[in-house]
Amino acid sequence: MVKFTIEGTQYKITERFTVQQWKDIICWDFEETKHWPKIIATATGAPLEYLNNVAHESLELGIVFIVSIINARKETKIRDFNTITFGEWIDLDIYLNWGADKHIEGILEILSPKTTMADEALWVIEKYSEWRLWIYKQYTKLFGLDEPQGDGEGPQQDIAKSWYNVIISLANEDLLNIDAVTEQPLKKALNFMSWKKEKQLEEQQRILKERRKNDVLRNRK
Repeated sequence: MVKFTIEGTQYKITERFTVQQWKDIICWDFEETKHWPKIIATATGAPLEYLNNVAHESLELGIVFIVSIINARKETKIRDFNTITFGEWIDLDIYLNWGADKHIEGILEILSPKTTMADEALWVIEKYSEWRLWIYKQYTKLFGLDEPQGDGEGPQQDIAKSWYNVIISLANEDLLNIDAVTEQPLKKALNFMSWKKEKQLEEQQRILKERRKNDVLRNRK
C-alpha cells in the first residue's frame, strides 16, 4: 500500500480496487501523461489541483503502482460454465462484444454475482473468455469459423440483432416460445442449431446438384 500526505491529510493507493473504482480509473488514457493526475486523484481521492503541480517522476511512480494493481488477478468462486443457459450465453456474448469494461456488472451478474473486487472480476471474465473460445472452436461449422473471414469491421450493434434473429427463428416466430428457447441449456441449443444448419447445407447441396443435373440435360438437347 502506498501512502502520502498532503497538508496533513493522508491518502493511499489501496492494494485492491473495487469494480466501480476500476471502472472509474480505466476510463482515462494511461498513455497520456496529462491524465495521470486525474487517474491518481480517482484512485486515492487526493485533490486534483495539488496533483496537477506534482513532479512528473512522482506521478509516474503512482501510475506504476496503479497499473500493477489493475493487472493483478485473484482467483475466486466461479459458476460452473456448463450450467449457462442459451439466453445467458447470448447476453454474455453481446456484453463481451460491446466491451467488458462497459458491461462488467452485467457479466458478473450472470457469472459471479457476489464478486465486488476488480482483481476477482477480471479473473472471472478471463476464465469465461477462455471457455467461450473453447465453445466456439467446438462448434466451428455452426459459427462459420471455417469459412473465409471478412475484414472484421462489421458494426458491433448488429450482434444483438443477429442473436435476436436466431432466438426468433428457434421460437418459430412465436412470442410465447421465446422464454422456452432462451432457458434451454447452452449445449442443447447449440447442438440443435448445428443439426439444423447441417440439414440446411444438405438441402442446399441437393438443390445445387439437381440444378447442375438439369443444366446438363438442357445442354444435351
